[in-house]
Amino acid sequence: VCAVATTVLVALGPMRLAGRTDLATMMMGGVRDGGQRRSPLQSVLLASQVAFSVVLLVGAALFVRSFGNARSTPLGYDARPVVEAQRDLRGLDLTPAQKKELNRQLIEAARAIPGVIDAAEANSGLFSTNTTDLRVPGIDSVAALGRFNFQVASSGYFATMNTRVLRGRAFDERDRVGTQPVALVSESMANVLWPDEDAIGKCIEVRFSHLEGTAQPTCRSIIGVVE
Repeated sequence: VCAVATTVLVALGPMRLAGRTDLATMMMGGVRDGGQRRSPLQSVLLASQVAFSVVLLVGAALFVRSFGNARSTPLGYDARPVVEAQRDLRGLDLTPAQKKELNRQLIEAARAIPGVIDAAEANSGLFSTNTTDLRVPGIDSVAALGRFNFQVASSGYFATMNTRVLRGRAFDERDRVGTQPVALVSESMANVLWPDEDAIGKCIEVRFSHLEGTAQPTCRSIIGVVE
């Protein structure tokens, strides 16, 4: 956008000048003592063009450098070898138990495909996250500390996303309906919410009314810290 705007602005001046001045007269009358005399408007336009060109070159160099830095920044996951598949349940009338069993079968079928390292279930896509009301005992306003997203996932999610568990453990078969609700947090989130404490064992209250059928926030015990 900046390049297009600069091109238009630089081109408008000479076009208007050409429309007002006889080109032959200007070329013949502008030669004096073996040199070419420029009008004040031409000088301003030339200086402006050089200035805009320098700004564009500097901006392009900064963009290339920032892009290189962004590519080399560790993100805590590697989505390049990940394949995302979405199920289509249109026309199927399944109970929650049947949906859960179907998800289990789909994951097992995906893991059985040659070349697949791992598979997991998540409630949103690779680069889609969800926001929700988050409360932490001992912190008056979590929202004042930042914006935190969540992802609901099954065991194998962090292995699938190539995300390391730095402390504690990941989800496993011990985490099921009827047991203590658990969660993992990123290292950056742990540093913000508990800068001088260990996040393992802490409680975060999350409201998952659309997932758990209750509007009451549930205290989830943190079992691990990931990249």
